[in-house]
Amino acid sequence: MTARTARVLYDTTKTITVVSGIVGGILTFIAAGISDNYTLVGQSVPGDYDLKIMHIAFFIMAIAILGIFIMDHALFDAMYDLERVPIKYSEYIGCCLERNQIFDRQIKQALDRYYNLDWGMVDRLDSKINDDAVENGYDRVRGIYQTILGKIFIVTDSERYATTIYSEKEYLKEINY
Repeated sequence: MTARTARVLYDTTKTITVVSGIVGGILTFIAAGISDNYTLVGQSVPGDYDLKIMHIAFFIMAIAILGIFIMDHALFDAMYDLERVPIKYSEYIGCCLERNQIFDRQIKQALDRYYNLDWGMVDRLDSKINDDAVENGYDRVRGIYQTILGKIFIVTDSERYATTIYSEKEYLKEINY
């Protein structure tokens, strides 16, 4: 399963979990409020209709709980490894962030895209390498994005010690190009 497929599966599971929780809660509230109760020796006993709604509500709530367990599964942990890695800024990027609010916003947008497995302007081969690296955690991950101050490179090292944001010039110097 690719990292992008895992992300889609995660988002779908999250949506189903939230909807199931809401629907289950509403049905439980409805079933509790139905006045179709019968009295047996001074105690209120739910009618068949009440029990059917309660069973459906509990089933839907079970789906929501199952969804929570699925979302916590290790399959999705790899996707969030990128978000757990500390961010470092190159010298130029750090200086520009302090002085330019538009650039700061573009860096945040680029990081959001990066965390959502959108690698920006990388070619197909690098995109595949990134997807495999996120899934297996053995290689560096790199995204390239256009900003008002030129291209930026967001790079997470293979050991996941740091995600560094470079200007194009700094990145090319870093890799000795």
